[in-house]
Amino acid sequence: MTTAAATWVPPWLPNAVSVVRITLVPIWLWVAEDHRDLILAGTGDHTTALVVILLSLGFSDLLDGWLARRYGLTTALGSVLDAVADKLAQVVIVGFYTFRLPTAAIALPAWFFVVVFGRDLLMALGWWVVRLKRGKAEPKHQVHGKLSSLLLFTLVLLLTLGELRWAIRGLLFLLTGLIVFSTALYAQEGWRQLRGPSPPRG
Repeated sequence: MTTAAATWVPPWLPNAVSVVRITLVPIWLWVAEDHRDLILAGTGDHTTALVVILLSLGFSDLLDGWLARRYGLTTALGSVLDAVADKLAQVVIVGFYTFRLPTAAIALPAWFFVVVFGRDLLMALGWWVVRLKRGKAEPKHQVHGKLSSLLLFTLVLLLTLGELRWAIRGLLFLLTGLIVFSTALYAQEGWRQLRGPSPPRG
């Protein structure tokens, strides 16, 4: 990274992108609820708008991480904002596709929502325990976590388009196994941080 290249990137930009991503979640939900009403009334749909917002969520997820790493702007606050944006989007969108879709649409099974929500609940609880016992927790983004997020994004995109039902079923079970595996690895990392040497206090 050159100094000239970094001068035009304000240090708050990655966090601002994460905040925008958080803001997009209730916007997506509002459009999705109106989309549901239109389908039930038989007067149209908001498929295109939902896809555009989903793509914006995915692009902003890549953008804030790339900016933080590329220009050395990684912060603890940024990691928290990124995690909140990811988990909020996943729980809200999976919840909608589980409980709020019209009967004729492709819906996710309730057990899959339990898997996703349970994963996030366990990880939040683990982060809190490590922080309580150690004074700080170091969230680490792993390849398996990013892969599960990518597959989940693909799944909800296919659900929104209403296409490739066979692929949706396959992704559902593949993703479930990956989420369980990923959660176990994150739990192992949390245990390592919990049992490691105490951080210096000053």
